Amino acid sequence: MSETAQEQYKITNEMIDEIESRLNKLEFMISGSLSTSDDNLMKFPLLQQQTIQSLQQQQKKATLKQFIQQTIPQKQPLPQPQQQSQILQITENIVETINRYQTKLNTIKSENESISAYLTLYNQCEKRFNQILDDQPTLNSVEKLAIILSAEDELLQTAKNLQKLNELEKFINTESLSSLPQLTLKLKPIENLHAEQEAITIQLNKKLGEKVQSYNDIIKELSFRFQYWDKVLTELERSV
Repeated sequence: MSETAQEQYKITNEMIDEIESRLNKLEFMISGSLSTSDDNLMKFPLLQQQTIQSLQQQQKKATLKQFIQQTIPQKQPLPQPQQQSQILQITENIVETINRYQTKLNTIKSENESISAYLTLYNQCEKRFNQILDDQPTLNSVEKLAIILSAEDELLQTAKNLQKLNELEKFINTESLSSLPQLTLKLKPIENLHAEQEAITIQLNKKLGEKVQSYNDIIKELSFRFQYWDKVLTELERSV
């Protein structure tokens, strides 16, 4: 391989630092949108790169301090006879609970043929499933890193969208919207009154329809009578 090719494929510290910086930025931008997270760092909104690096260093120091405190063994007092008795009693209670649940599981298995058949089939195929999983190659750290960096733009855009949703959440969780259930209860009397008025309106419309029909029948009867009297008068005039 020529010197130019070697220089092209040479991995420098600057390249490693750049990749690490990109990964840290991705991780913080995505986790920074989770305002409800238990992690204090994740509750911050998206910040500038310098602020991001400062917060990351503080978090790393806190994590390292916590790890050291958990790693260093501390002197524990020897258990007294009473403490030993309590530990023994707790252990016996745990064993009794496990045995009780085991008995219940065996009862369920014996009373349900479908569950028993499924467990039998599962026990027969368990080794084959494990063999298939063991034969599948896992991704190494370089391949995982390549997958993450290949989706860098999508991850950044997702983080920005999550941040926008977090900013718009205040318009959804307003006091007026949160009081809607109480306002719905206050509307109940108005809804009942509206239902009563609707029933009255239906009855009035029905009566009005009956009156209109009676009016039409009267007008029709009068028309027949006028025609009859007109016919009678016409015949009398001809006879005279």
